[in-house]
Amino acid sequence: MNERAVLALSGYHRTMLLNSHNARTTGVVGLIAGLLLALVGATPAAAFTSPGYPSVDCTPVSGGINLGLAPQQWNSAVGLPLTPSGTPAAQRIVIGEFDEVANVTAVNLLMAQCGLDAVTVTNHTNTNAVPGLNSVGLEATLDVAVAAAALPPNASITLVNSPLASGWYGLFVNMAQACGLEFVGNPWSVLSELAVGPNYPAGGCIISLSYGGPESVQGTADRNNADFVISELADLGVVVAVSAGDEGSGGCFGNTGTRFGNGTLVSVNSVTIASNIATFTTTTSHGFALDQSVFLAGLPDASADGMYRILAVPSVTTFSVGINSANIGPVAINSAASVNFGTLEPQYPATNPNVLAVGGTQWNPQSISLVSGLSTPYTPGTSMSNYVWWDNFPNPNCANLPNYPLTGGEATGGGQSSFYAMPSYQQSVATANYPALPARRMMPDVAALAGWPMYGLANPGISIIGAEVASNVATIGVSSSGGFSLGETITVSGLPAPFVALNGTHTISAGSATELQFTFTAANIPAGRVASGSVSQSCTPPGGSTTCTNTTFPWFQVSGTSAATPLVATGIANVNAVLSARGLSRITNNASSMDIHSLIYSPDISSALTDVTSGSNDIHSQGGYNALTGFDMVSGMGVPNFATLANLLIARLTPSDGGGGAPAPSAPTPQVGTPVVTQPAVIAPAPVQPVVQQSPLGDLGSGVKVSTGPNSVFAPRVVVRDPAARTRADAPRLSFPVSRWRVAEVQVPGGAREFTVQIQVENSWKGAGTATSNARGKVLLPSMRMTRAGNYPVRLIDSRRQTLFVVIRVVR
Repeated sequence: MNERAVLALSGYHRTMLLNSHNARTTGVVGLIAGLLLALVGATPAAAFTSPGYPSVDCTPVSGGINLGLAPQQWNSAVGLPLTPSGTPAAQRIVIGEFDEVANVTAVNLLMAQCGLDAVTVTNHTNTNAVPGLNSVGLEATLDVAVAAAALPPNASITLVNSPLASGWYGLFVNMAQACGLEFVGNPWSVLSELAVGPNYPAGGCIISLSYGGPESVQGTADRNNADFVISELADLGVVVAVSAGDEGSGGCFGNTGTRFGNGTLVSVNSVTIASNIATFTTTTSHGFALDQSVFLAGLPDASADGMYRILAVPSVTTFSVGINSANIGPVAINSAASVNFGTLEPQYPATNPNVLAVGGTQWNPQSISLVSGLSTPYTPGTSMSNYVWWDNFPNPNCANLPNYPLTGGEATGGGQSSFYAMPSYQQSVATANYPALPARRMMPDVAALAGWPMYGLANPGISIIGAEVASNVATIGVSSSGGFSLGETITVSGLPAPFVALNGTHTISAGSATELQFTFTAANIPAGRVASGSVSQSCTPPGGSTTCTNTTFPWFQVSGTSAATPLVATGIANVNAVLSARGLSRITNNASSMDIHSLIYSPDISSALTDVTSGSNDIHSQGGYNALTGFDMVSGMGVPNFATLANLLIARLTPSDGGGGAPAPSAPTPQVGTPVVTQPAVIAPAPVQPVVQQSPLGDLGSGVKVSTGPNSVFAPRVVVRDPAARTRADAPRLSFPVSRWRVAEVQVPGGAREFTVQIQVENSWKGAGTATSNARGKVLLPSMRMTRAGNYPVRLIDSRRQTLFVVIRVVR
């Protein structure tokens, strides 16, 4: 599923973003136009010099441009990693996931490519014997990669894979036990107090959780039970870092029909379509009105799900919208419609006062990100500042936003809880900036980079669901098409017995969209389903016989508060390693003088926080929050620098000699790598299952394929800088690599309108689907892949038969 797609049954969201663009068109007549840009004028935070790449090989690129950061760069932005002077106490970072595991092979491929140490990840065994699904997920892979890139000495990573069906409570129980804590009673039958067990590390445990859901729609019993465990964790000093969310100040209404915020959800049981007018019948009185915006979900044609304008209301149980479709009906359907969605809606569990809520920042102004999205090339050595994160990527959790999916937007979560009283640590700063608001918990507490620029990972791949070996040929079945090509190198990992020997690097010799084959000399193994395993594009990191360059490495670009959260959690672990190595008290969560919240909100450590003073998170145009001087509900107290924080705490905790003070302790040294890149070079969440592709929309022959399915979501975007031309001779050129899916972003004159897209194949124009430009004249073409080098003219024809041209140059 889309990585930040709605987890429909319970309103959970994964809070991350893939750098990709969905070219799906809904065929909607009257689609809402114009994303309202609530840009906030304020002084940006202190400028800094953008960090350089650690090496030529470790330079994430996408479409030939630099869009993202290597691990050393995202670490250096927060003063990581730190080198303790001595041996720190053992500590554990526990990462919580719903129904997925990490591709540790992909994580270590990234570590090797960038000259970092490989990591070992322990997968926690749930004590109720109910594991989450063993599906490889981008969220888990991202979380582990960020933690691995700055893992302090004598620290380990444990991954918790909890089933979504166990809810928040089940996830927190599993994470507490993964820390090495023990419940006094059986937590699966009764609420039980926690105690330190023999496996609890001497240096403590830090939890990272990149999930959340609109506070008001979480189940009351589940939330209350989870809160009990969170309180127990706090009493024992466990720091829990939680993502503030990617949906700005409001509760989004997702494209699966789940109700968020104050949305009115009504069941739809039939539809009649005549003359491009669809009339829907609801099971109960709908209460809708003429000209309201309605979101329709669960339609028989899933590509038609989206926003519509109500054209007529014939009765209390019928309403009509415009839609491009053949005449049908009446036809029975099982769908949903909603209006009045959205409200100021913070994310749980980030609203719980006992967690450290982490918001997101970006390094360019919102005036750029709301126009160019994530496509701005990254240039090391330039002056940048921290701004509130808000870009125009179409968050699938936010299908209720104008012009979704061509635009939409996602931004850092933040806001005020409806359930939790304001904690004492927050009262002073909150009252200063929000004197008229009630005394309830506000979040986030801190913020870190969410993107732009993005985090460069190794492609985490997709899940394997079956395998066999016959006649020295191995065949693996995958959960969905991964866009793999004949002759491509892949890495198979995580396969259990009897297929363990298949784990490793192979070259694809044959296959189909959902089956891959490679030569494998071994005795036959009958076909069977598997419980775990993943496959992804691969290469040999520097030092091997055939190394991958920065352009052949399987880079996968990601952004979101899902990245910011493990970065902050790992930063705290680094500070604790420095402190424990000196025999000093570590940061905890138990209301002591070293309580994480007390520190964050203390004026004594303000120099370790960079205030963010520019930007907003009002992606719903219904009233959000602006960056302010000091605390605010978009960036909290600011972006931490953990090297500075460690130095301040060393100075505070180191006793003087009674004779005028002790010599200043030596400072921990951040390791940032030495840039050697001389040319600019760049990086999604995914949001979604990485590299997952549906069957193409069309095979146009001669090796040309076109897709408006997940290929459009995952394929890197290539931006055409010059506008499309009225003649083919004047058409701008753009380059696609041979045999790789790519999405072209084209600038066209005029505002929002729909185009028929055609591509010339073997001197014949072939239909390649449709595309819709936004109000600013930007249009995303369907995803395309060509297996032959050459020039491929593309033309866009609008309803007035105006034709515009671009030319795709496919190169090896």
